[in-house]
Amino acid sequence: VTPASNTVAPSGGTNYTVTLASQGFAGTVTLSVAGLPKFVSGKFTPPSIVNAGTSTLAITANRNVARGTYTLTVSATGGGLTRSTTTTLIVQ
Repeated sequence: VTPASNTVAPSGGTNYTVTLASQGFAGTVTLSVAGLPKFVSGKFTPPSIVNAGTSTLAITANRNVARGTYTLTVSATGGGLTRSTTTTLIVQ
């Protein structure tokens, strides 16, 4: 996931790029994100990858989000395998 750390303002947005190498995956790999604070949403485009490729994780923050530093866990699941990595989101 790049960048390793990203900053967003209340009522703002930012993007991460998720790059998936095959790493034993076969077929469709579904992406998910955990650790988003309240009032922050995340959407993958595309939401899944076949074997290997990239997806954009768009982060949108509501004006009510609490400022702070949050660790996000991005996971890829497919073919009985799950691979996860972390990235940082800073709300200023």
